[in-house]
Amino acid sequence: MKATFPHMGRMDIFIKGIVKALGMEAVVPPTSSKKALNLGVKYAPEFVCLPFKLMLGNLIEAFERGADTVIMVSDRGPCRLGLYGLPMQIILKNLGYEANWLILNTPHALHGLFQLGIEKEVVKYRDKLTFVDGLLAFHFGWKKMLAIEEIERLSLKIRPYEINKGDTTKGLYQGMEAIESADNLYDLKKAKDAVIKDLRSIPQDRNRRPLKIAIAGEIFVVLDSFANLDIEKKLGELGCEVDRTIWFSTHILHHVGLDKFMRRSKGKAVRAARPYLKHPVGAECNATVGYAILYAEEGYDGFIHLMPFTCMPEFVAGAVLTRVSKDYNIPIFTVELEEHSSQTHLMTRLEAFVDLLKRKRQKRQGLEGSRGD
Repeated sequence: MKATFPHMGRMDIFIKGIVKALGMEAVVPPTSSKKALNLGVKYAPEFVCLPFKLMLGNLIEAFERGADTVIMVSDRGPCRLGLYGLPMQIILKNLGYEANWLILNTPHALHGLFQLGIEKEVVKYRDKLTFVDGLLAFHFGWKKMLAIEEIERLSLKIRPYEINKGDTTKGLYQGMEAIESADNLYDLKKAKDAVIKDLRSIPQDRNRRPLKIAIAGEIFVVLDSFANLDIEKKLGELGCEVDRTIWFSTHILHHVGLDKFMRRSKGKAVRAARPYLKHPVGAECNATVGYAILYAEEGYDGFIHLMPFTCMPEFVAGAVLTRVSKDYNIPIFTVELEEHSSQTHLMTRLEAFVDLLKRKRQKRQGLEGSRGD
């Protein structure tokens, strides 16, 4: 069995860790690129969203590497992610790629992962693997994912202070490689600790006062740096401290009901949005609106809303966010992403947004100073 899966942020490290721990071969697609996107655009329906096209391109490249089994995430509700599996199977079959499919439908995705390697129609290991094997494999993959997210969070805090532009990004990528190569929990902890030490040793100017910006929106484009044109890196190098609302771990914890006591859980965000959205719209819509409110109340300078072009739930969120921006006096910038999105165009718009936030902060500080006089 050669299992593959489409990219969504660094989900590959999580699933690859599980697959390898179960003694199977993981065929990881090449990192998402223009080639993968072009393949997806070529074979996908024209008006389907960017995540579908990128995932399809990932799978085509994985099949070219010999994959014969696909692990595909799914979901419920108006988000079309829940429908991706079947049309992808049809498209790939028409291209001559036959495969076994394991579709993980949240909130039952964890059960599906435990069954990986045990289901008769997927692999023939029923007598070789047990539930305990699945549990241990999941634990190792989970620990790897948490390690990756820990250094990603740290990089978001350090990047706006770095003296030499690019040091943080270089250290982050090297750290991800070190963590990904760890084959056991001892090596994993050792690698993570070394990466954290290296990141903290990056020369920094702590006299800076970076703008604080939160990023929310549709889960795929928030998590995937290729899909969002490396927006976190761009903002950090513009002197902004970024806080991402969605992580793969928090998404899983929410679906199994273990995020209730987190400072900014998805449930809290959904409740915060109730004055504007009385009913669940689907996908991340309600949470996106709620996060804008929560971060505004915490005094953040700005809020960025990421969404794939044609994403219905996030279009609803974007309409509501216009009202939230006025009610809570927080600038909100919505970015619609599709295959024609341009790095240069996004950078120009980000620079304008950051300049707006700086002027707003200066104006606020001037008013506060005049009151003090």
